[in-house]
Amino acid sequence: MSLRAVFTSGLLYVGLATAQQTYAKNQVVVVNDSEEASKNFQNVDGVKLESPAFTDPKSVPAGFKNGTSGPTDDATLEYFLQSLASRNDWLTYKNPAFKSDEGRSIPYVYLSTSTQPEVKANSSSTEKLRVYLQGGVHGNEPGGDQALLALLGKFDANSTWTVSILEKMDIMILPRYNPDGVAYFQRVLATGYDPNRDHIRFASQQTRDVKALITDFHPHIAVDAHEFGATRPFGDNKQWHQAVDGQFDAMKNLNIHKDIREYSESVFAPRIAGAMEKRKLRWSPYIVGSAAEPLVFTQLDTQARAGDVSLALTQAMVFLTETRGIMLGGQNFQRRVVSGLTMIEAIVQTAADKAEEVYEVIEGARRKVVESDEDIIINDTYQPENRTWDMIEVETGKLVKVPIEFLSSTPVKANLTRSRPEAYVFPQAWKEAADRLRLVGVKVDQLRSEFKGEVEALNVTSIDVGDTVYHGTVLNTVTTETKRKEITMPAGSFWVSTRQPAAAYAFVVLEPENIDSYATFNILPVNVGDEYPVYRVMAYLEDRVAELELALQGRGTDTESLAGSRISQNATESTPEPRQSTDLNLLSLLIPEPSDVQDKGSYGYQALLGTITVPERTKFPPKSTTIQLAATYFEHSNFFSPILCEESFQSIIDILYQDLANVDQGKSIPRFQLCMVLAIAIRLLNRMDSAVPTTASDSFFASAIGILTERPQATWKGNLEHLQNLLLIVQYTIFASNLSAAWHFIGLATRLAIDLDLLNETRLSGDHNQEAVLDAETNKRRRVFWSTYILETNLCVVLNRPRSIPDEAVFTPLPSTNGPESCSPLANHCIQFRQLEYEIYHTLNYKPPANGAFFDYKVWKAGMKDRLVQWHATVPPVDVRSKLAPQNFFDGALYMTLVSLFSPSRHFPELSESELRDLAQYASTSIELYREGFREGKLRFYWRTTPNLFQSGAALVHCIKSLTLQGSVFDVNTLKSRATVCSTVLWGMAERYSPGTVYRDRFDELLASLSDVTADLSVELSNDFPFGQYAIPPLDLNGTAAMWTSTPPTLDPWLFDPT
Repeated sequence: MSLRAVFTSGLLYVGLATAQQTYAKNQVVVVNDSEEASKNFQNVDGVKLESPAFTDPKSVPAGFKNGTSGPTDDATLEYFLQSLASRNDWLTYKNPAFKSDEGRSIPYVYLSTSTQPEVKANSSSTEKLRVYLQGGVHGNEPGGDQALLALLGKFDANSTWTVSILEKMDIMILPRYNPDGVAYFQRVLATGYDPNRDHIRFASQQTRDVKALITDFHPHIAVDAHEFGATRPFGDNKQWHQAVDGQFDAMKNLNIHKDIREYSESVFAPRIAGAMEKRKLRWSPYIVGSAAEPLVFTQLDTQARAGDVSLALTQAMVFLTETRGIMLGGQNFQRRVVSGLTMIEAIVQTAADKAEEVYEVIEGARRKVVESDEDIIINDTYQPENRTWDMIEVETGKLVKVPIEFLSSTPVKANLTRSRPEAYVFPQAWKEAADRLRLVGVKVDQLRSEFKGEVEALNVTSIDVGDTVYHGTVLNTVTTETKRKEITMPAGSFWVSTRQPAAAYAFVVLEPENIDSYATFNILPVNVGDEYPVYRVMAYLEDRVAELELALQGRGTDTESLAGSRISQNATESTPEPRQSTDLNLLSLLIPEPSDVQDKGSYGYQALLGTITVPERTKFPPKSTTIQLAATYFEHSNFFSPILCEESFQSIIDILYQDLANVDQGKSIPRFQLCMVLAIAIRLLNRMDSAVPTTASDSFFASAIGILTERPQATWKGNLEHLQNLLLIVQYTIFASNLSAAWHFIGLATRLAIDLDLLNETRLSGDHNQEAVLDAETNKRRRVFWSTYILETNLCVVLNRPRSIPDEAVFTPLPSTNGPESCSPLANHCIQFRQLEYEIYHTLNYKPPANGAFFDYKVWKAGMKDRLVQWHATVPPVDVRSKLAPQNFFDGALYMTLVSLFSPSRHFPELSESELRDLAQYASTSIELYREGFREGKLRFYWRTTPNLFQSGAALVHCIKSLTLQGSVFDVNTLKSRATVCSTVLWGMAERYSPGTVYRDRFDELLASLSDVTADLSVELSNDFPFGQYAIPPLDLNGTAAMWTSTPPTLDPWLFDPT
């Protein structure tokens, strides 16, 4: 369930009295501040509030004090608005034809000094800012509508200030969005829908009508005014309440143009904060938080189901303001309204002060969105950090600072991106989808004639159905795989161009993996195996490159780059291989067809090759960029999988770049390896910074495949270079998140390594000069063999599969760390770790030797611990500046492997108390290391780290249960706290790696089971611990594995515009 869904469920003090809704009787219980706490919320001096509740206190209903009524009824509100309109030419009272669900009026006012004010934006609208302010979305949050009424009262009372504001902007104010909710003093609409979560389905006609009104106005700036729960308790003993008077935030979704987001944070946010502090009001970013310790507060999310985010996705600058108030009744009401007024007034004043600048930022961002070719953001996640938070100590009323973990969304981090389509096209049968898009301002056309062309189609590979009903539907979590295909769409089909300012909303709802997509909400229902009915129409790469080159040349920029044809003229490679009649490329012939696979659900790796379109020409970067990308590749690969020799590869670059015009005359293997290194390096940079596009990586990989296809005899010779080429493909598929392809290609690689007898080294003799050559060749053979070993071992442990080359069959020493074709000491140390790791995995999970010989597992276990500690103690020096080969890899590897070694297993089902204490220490340390790595952005391979963290957490839960049942004395609270940390990090990992949700959910079940442990509980815990492969279902090989780090090196601009 999403964070917005969790924290609006009614069980967490946000507006529903109980989990069971009742018609018109959904008020929350009043929980006033204590006398001591209330002293922190005295009236604010020097602020005159001109709203009806303060100018005419007798108009306030008696029920306001006890939380059954708001402070201003509909009749009083309408009279107030009409009175303002009657005496001010600049204010127009509007009572639209549409009504609430129960027929109540929804009046609004329009403020403008223009001679012919237009509520609807159009091409002839003046270049003034258009500002939209709304309150009362939730009916039991009166601070919102009261702040807006107070603002209107100030406009009425101070004509000089009003003129200064309206010279710069036109303003629409809808003070009471939800009159039915206000009438019943309940959060939701009369239907029970939350009006602020209905901006995907638009289940309520009232939501549709108000949305159409806002869309017609097309604001540049908007404010959504709310209240938050004032006396919701925090802490294990319910000892704290929030102390802030107001919370605010600008919208965070990464599909909102960065100019808008950055201006909101750098210009508006400091001014709002300054205005609050000037009146001695406490403030914070908007948060939702867990009540239990350790406290975890989560900043505003990016979900388009909320009205504020959906509006911001049309490229508007939108702010959420929240004042303390829910559950307070009428207590401290003056200060609450002053807080809301202060935040809104600061936004309006800042917009007026910088009107021309703000106008250009927003209009400029809208133009840039139309012109952009950047990847779109499908899903994102928070960035954790430590903070302290202003709280009130309930017992004493004192203000205190409480440490929390803050999940920041300023900014969020993208964890699933996709190339931007030129348009979406879908059948006219899905009219409801088109109508919903139009409500938000997305332009949807209908084809006048038939469309034929190549598109990207999305096949649904998995669906996780939610456990509860959410706003009348059950939410789905969908994953897909992409394929290219030719389609024909008849006239009348819907066409959504992405060359429009509101395209970001279309990205969110039409990409099925998004948390707010039409597939998620069952507006476009799908099942596993279905082809999603929305097709992505992509731009032709060659046309776009030509367009960018012309644009750059027009600015005087030299766009000359290294271009190569796929056709080699080398005399030894002059005869192309005949193509098969089916026109399949060579790699497709190396792996089985789906029809040949017994398990029809296991051939997702075919998608890797089935979607490749080989470009006619390869557009290489300038040499300086190639050198930088190669350095990035080798910084990683020299540590984890030294397939290539860096020195030898530099020679390849020098040779290929000697003659820019005739690079295509080079041999196939160097060109193939250059393409693969560039493709992998760009993928690696993308994992470090999602802003780096992967389009060029895809193109280089496709070019590499084209080289193999055109010259198979030159590249597939069954020699060492053949093996290196296969390993480069394995490496790429891992970074491209296709574990199925990685598994199949590592199978080809290991078989070739066996055929080449790389695992059984035989030295050749000769004279001194010949010996030097042989040493280089021997080192190369060793390095390539052990690279194969590392890659296969890593995949086997993760996928719970046996390795094809047992250690007993290996007679090849580690590569030399000196001389030509050598390895780094760090790489050799990594190889040694993989050997230890697989020995533990094999010994604990497989049967003992079949010859009947006795194997002393206890002696082996003690010796293995010593070997691990010794391995960790002898780590070679690490470059502390490296983000691609970090020190924490070795620390994490030690403790994670100790957890694997000491966890209950087939051969060690029962652990002694001392073993449990040791395991708890190892698991706690492992969890803390993963937490640090996660927070510092040092984790990349979530398909590997997520199951590792799960195992550490499961081991810790087992230790807590076992030690409790044994009556042992230990610090149970500390271990439980660390288990909670594990849960928190797993939630964060699952945001980045969707298949990780199964680990997260399973661990939360284990964590919840701790409460069942009592003194008289009798249970065989060895059966409760999730052994190895039985912990959860196997990883979905065809899923999308996210890999992520942070802090990239200085990036060459070519990566963002390879023209």
